[in-house]
Amino acid sequence: MLREFESNIPHFIENFISNPLEYAKIRTQPLSIDELRQIKDLFIKKQQYISNNVILGGEFQDVLIVGDTHGFLKSTLRITKPFLNKEVNSLLFLGDYVDRGPHSLINLLYLLSLYLAWPKNILLLRGNHEDLSINGRYGFKEELKTLYSAEEYEEIEKIIEEIYEYMSLIAITPHKSIAVHAGIPNNLESIKDISQIPKPHSAIVQKFSMSKKLLYFYPILEQLRWNDPRKGQKRDFIPSNRGDGFYFYNQAVVEQFLQKNNAKRVIRSHESRRGGYDNLFNGKLIHIFSTEPYFEYVPTAYTVYETKDGQSSLRNLDFQIEENNI
Repeated sequence: MLREFESNIPHFIENFISNPLEYAKIRTQPLSIDELRQIKDLFIKKQQYISNNVILGGEFQDVLIVGDTHGFLKSTLRITKPFLNKEVNSLLFLGDYVDRGPHSLINLLYLLSLYLAWPKNILLLRGNHEDLSINGRYGFKEELKTLYSAEEYEEIEKIIEEIYEYMSLIAITPHKSIAVHAGIPNNLESIKDISQIPKPHSAIVQKFSMSKKLLYFYPILEQLRWNDPRKGQKRDFIPSNRGDGFYFYNQAVVEQFLQKNNAKRVIRSHESRRGGYDNLFNGKLIHIFSTEPYFEYVPTAYTVYETKDGQSSLRNLDFQIEENNI
């Protein structure tokens, strides 16, 4: 039996959830600007008071954790099927919903629509590709320009950017996993400090303008979505090849971060070159990537499922167990 909607949503969103593949076939305006605006307004209304550091409880006693989906709608539909069939009670996405894949807009809108229908059961974190400057380099902007006219595009871009600005940045599951798109920021004093980053995220400049706090909080906002772990690294942080202001972090950083925050492990995504799954630092950090196939790097993609009794397993995109007790 298909899961019943738990929130009142417009009829067009119900239709969209029922058959997103049909909307993916539409070559112009799969949803109107007014419908996109409604999705954006509903999302912001629900997200504006939710912290950037989310402590999950309630319906998240069991949770399927999902890495990058990158516009590959068919992968996303496989991942979300057990939730719609009531095999899984909640979904936690680690970001990167757009770029690279063939259906970025529909992939993003489908996940937003699921959230609007089941806001107590789904959380969408912000990744590094939830950023218009990145979208201009990796395909999403070009996709939008093929779907909407030049006159419509400016407003579409604004709608998308506003949605990004209200996504949370990090979450802690009931079983003490810290979920984040990329990694641990350099110089982060306390995980609680992430709660001080405002929504929309761009308001960080006004909130902390002309102060040392801006120089503290802005790098945190960026590095949560960009930093990468590295095995065998002696120094805690070294500059990353991703660009200025981003870092590689080592096992000691992860262990100190977990101990300080009374957590079990970090679960992250972000790196396709690391493959669909990697277990680092004796299980203290789990990497997953949930887009299949993703070039040569990810021949098989994975998710992580945490059950109500605290057991964790590695799952494929059809929710079949690949490895228990990870």
